[in-house]
Amino acid sequence: YDTELNQALTVIQEVLRENARVLHDMNPVIGVRLLADSSINIAVKPWVNVQDYGPAGAEINKSILEAFREHGIEIPYPQREVRLLQDAA
Repeated sequence: YDTELNQALTVIQEVLRENARVLHDMNPVIGVRLLADSSINIAVKPWVNVQDYGPAGAEINKSILEAFREHGIEIPYPQREVRLLQDAA
């Protein structure tokens, strides 16, 4: 939740612009899909040709991960806080 969301969305847009499999005549859907316990889940849904569907997804996810690392955008690990309460009895 500490990551600058607009920066992350901009980085994703750049990744999609640079991927040759993404069709650029239709706008991709990029946005917040879920506010989860330990993360903000972002939907990334570009338009691609049917035969490129599998390879494009793998390439895009890899490129997003690399771009996030390059820009200092962290992907959080799930975290839980556990409190041990002592019974007052």
